[in-house]
Amino acid sequence: MPHHSEAQGLAYRQNPLHRDKLSFDLAYNPRSADIRRQVNEGQLDQGVLIYLDTIREQRTSLKLLHPWMLGAREELLAAAQG
Repeated sequence: MPHHSEAQGLAYRQNPLHRDKLSFDLAYNPRSADIRRQVNEGQLDQGVLIYLDTIREQRTSLKLLHPWMLGAREELLAAAQG
């Protein structure tokens, strides 16, 4: 993923053409450090789960959450519980 300045990220998010798209800008998301740490430790499922939880937390501002995304999250939660 190319690195963008904060101003570029803000300009992207404010562009009317991007308002209907899901935006998860790792450079500006406070949970990105958690995701990066999990990935660096080889805990990919946990990193993905943090990402999916973050998207799910934004559900009130989104038009919809894709059923496959919700299903993937449920599978990861079930696997984590054993």
